[in-house]
Amino acid sequence: MLPILIILFVALPLVDLWLLFRVGELISFFPTLACVILTGVVGAAIAKRQGISTIARIQQELAEGRMPTSQLGEGILILLAAAVLITPGFITDAFGLLLLVPPIRRLFLKGLTAYFAARVHVTTMHGGSAGGASPFVHVETIGFDDGRGADGFNGGAPVAGGAKYVKNEAADAPESRDA
Repeated sequence: MLPILIILFVALPLVDLWLLFRVGELISFFPTLACVILTGVVGAAIAKRQGISTIARIQQELAEGRMPTSQLGEGILILLAAAVLITPGFITDAFGLLLLVPPIRRLFLKGLTAYFAARVHVTTMHGGSAGGASPFVHVETIGFDDGRGADGFNGGAPVAGGAKYVKNEAADAPESRDA
């Protein structure tokens, strides 16, 4: 994960800056500046229109009682596209404009979904006794598959990429308030 972050936050901006200088040498400063501003303005307008449309689809799905998972994912990618479009540079603008093309955005979302589905493991365990004397305990383990175990833990010690959530619902039970 660290090499990807280094590429995204160090190498990509440097390459984008170098490309801006090269294009500036070829067509001069003001046309280069105009290209960067134009892609930002046009991209922001497209992102706004698509974002409003996506919000309407999310509201429609919710009104029909369905979870709008794909629309939420598309909304996040539209927001990402808008963010990279306001970042000056040709590479980031090209990536942002590609994310605003609905078939490409859906393909990207499908790839991201497959990536995270293969790495995120959710385990839920419910406990309690038949007589009701024992408190209801809900244990949920959420983690990313980092090679150390399916639940993101290594021998009881948390490792990077994993989290453990334990909620004791006995405090909410009427029997525990009277005691």
